Amino acid sequence: MKKSDETKTRILEVSLRLFNALGTGEVSTNHIASTAGMSPGNLYYHYRNKEEIIHGLVERMIVDMEKLWQVQEGSPLESRELRRKLAGTLSLMWEYRFFCREVNVILGRDEKLRNRYLSARNGQFQQMRTFLEKLFKRQDLNQKDHSEVLDDLMRISRLVGEYWLSDLDVGGSPVDSEGIEEGVNLMLESFRPYLYPDAFKELAKKPVQ
Repeated sequence: MKKSDETKTRILEVSLRLFNALGTGEVSTNHIASTAGMSPGNLYYHYRNKEEIIHGLVERMIVDMEKLWQVQEGSPLESRELRRKLAGTLSLMWEYRFFCREVNVILGRDEKLRNRYLSARNGQFQQMRTFLEKLFKRQDLNQKDHSEVLDDLMRISRLVGEYWLSDLDVGGSPVDSEGIEEGVNLMLESFRPYLYPDAFKELAKKPVQ
């Protein structure tokens, strides 16, 4: 990795920690530079302002989510992969929790970022649909006419994912591996009516640590 890339990565990592802890409104570029151990001028060489840093973090979140839901053509698909992907989704949302907390404010003041995020979210929905279509073909899901069911399941999963972590956060509950697993269990409950009993039993198993 080039030194300039290392510096940009350090800026993003420091910014992510500060945004998660304090919120974007309470963090200045001077604060980020000081915490990263660099001059404000050095920071501005890589990012012109705080909005560019937020763009960089959201873009990284989008890429991570796309990698998580990517389905390789011809690769074997296990039903428990759904649990892994849902857990990964919640983990990423917690990693970038500043964005989940402030999504309406951040996107409301930045049309370019809003368009990028909505486009990426639509793409992720399509990735999720492709994955669920494969589960239908494996007959893990027991609906013959499943087009409308898929859309509903994706919406429900997204809503549970977005608000479960916020509920833990506001309530002061720890967001640890157990909290993530509890959220996954809630998300999987929406799939129960559409899964054959054996398939749901397999999904309900906690992963081996």
